[in-house]
Amino acid sequence: MCFHNISKMLLMLIILFFIGCNSGSPDVPSPTASATLASTSTSTIEIPSSTPTSIPSSTPAPTFTVTYTPSPTSTFTSTPSSTPTNTNTPTPTNTSTSTPTNTPIPACIVSVSSANIRQGPSTQFISIAIASENDSLPIIAYEPAFEWYLVATSIGQNGWVSASVCSSNTPNIDLPFPVTIPSASLS
Repeated sequence: MCFHNISKMLLMLIILFFIGCNSGSPDVPSPTASATLASTSTSTIEIPSSTPTSIPSSTPAPTFTVTYTPSPTSTFTSTPSSTPTNTNTPTPTNTSTSTPTNTPIPACIVSVSSANIRQGPSTQFISIAIASENDSLPIIAYEPAFEWYLVATSIGQNGWVSASVCSSNTPNIDLPFPVTIPSASLS
C-alpha cells in the first residue's frame, strides 16, 4: 500500500514539473497545482492506479485539482517627458468699488387739502394744476429767494408750488436752482 501512495506522489510531481516548465513565458498565465484529499466543486483530474489493489481501503483516493493563476503582466505607464510651466497671465478684475445707494428722488409731499401748481414761483402766476393732500410731486429745482419748488405734475407739465404747502424729503440745500424763472403773468 505504501508503494501505491509513493507512485501517486511521484506522478503528481512529474505533472507539476511539466506544468512548471511552461512558466517562463510572460504572456501565458502560470498554472499552479494543489492536491486535496477532500472532494471539491472544481474540476478534478483523477489519476487511476496502474496496479490494482486486492484489498479494499476505506481511505478515499486522492484527487488532484489544477488551478491556473495568471502571473502578473507588465503594464506600460507613460511618463511625461517635460512638465508644463504655468505662465503668469493677468486676469482682468473689476476695480469698481462704488456701491449703488438708495438715494430717494427729491419729492414735495402736499400737506394741505389742495395746493395750486402755478406757472412761476409766486401767487401772481396763473394756476395750471391742483395737487391734493399727500400727493408726491417730483422736485426739479428749488427757488430759495421765495421758497418755491419747481415740480413735475402727473400730466407731464412742470409747475411751481409754495414750500409752505408741502414738505420735502430732501434738504433744500441739496436741490438744484432753476435756470430761468418766468416773468409774472396775471392770474
